[in-house]
Amino acid sequence: MPGYRIFLENTPETVLWEADIFWVTKAGLNPAEFIREIGPRGKVLHFKDGIVSATDTFTEAETQDGKVMISNATPFLPAGTGQIDLAGASKAATYAEYIAVELDSYAGDMMKAVQESYTYLTKTGIALGDK
Repeated sequence: MPGYRIFLENTPETVLWEADIFWVTKAGLNPAEFIREIGPRGKVLHFKDGIVSATDTFTEAETQDGKVMISNATPFLPAGTGQIDLAGASKAATYAEYIAVELDSYAGDMMKAVQESYTYLTKTGIALGDK
């Protein structure tokens, strides 16, 4: 049985899940099915996009802003430009109260990537933005 199911079965429903859609996909799970399975626990979701590759290796790195995952490749991309089914995940996110834009690392201008992600998420209706 996958570890997340053990967690779901052995914690009260008041324990919430802050799920990261990129890592859910990287684990080989369908993000929409995962979000439906965690149900009302999925109040905060990280809609991180990128390239999912079986050959990537990741290491944790400490930065002035906290810990991030660093890859031997360039897996993280602005939302809407990678392989993650963000649109499908958003349709399953009926309990989500917050959709976070996140890139653990990025080869280009990070602030531009965050802005592109925000624009994609708000224009597609996945997130409301600051309205």
